[in-house]
Amino acid sequence: MGRVTRRIVDRRVAARVLSRMPTDLETSPLAFWRARRAKSLVAPARQSGLSAAAVAALEAGRATAGTAVFGRLAQVLGIEVEDIALC
Repeated sequence: MGRVTRRIVDRRVAARVLSRMPTDLETSPLAFWRARRAKSLVAPARQSGLSAAAVAALEAGRATAGTAVFGRLAQVLGIEVEDIALC
């Protein structure tokens, strides 16, 4: 792969990664993906066995959770756990 081709590929990869990142620094990755999937607080909470208040607290950074909880939320949202585990 030539130097020019590598730069083009690197830019495409960077653009793809940046397009998946939250645009508002105040938005948690969990809130970003929930909004992107057009889900209310209630739907993913019920499907993952949490209350809407618990999901809201996770999004706001007022609560923490283990990987099992984030794994259930990621599954409900159709994303990888790594996409939201930084909450």
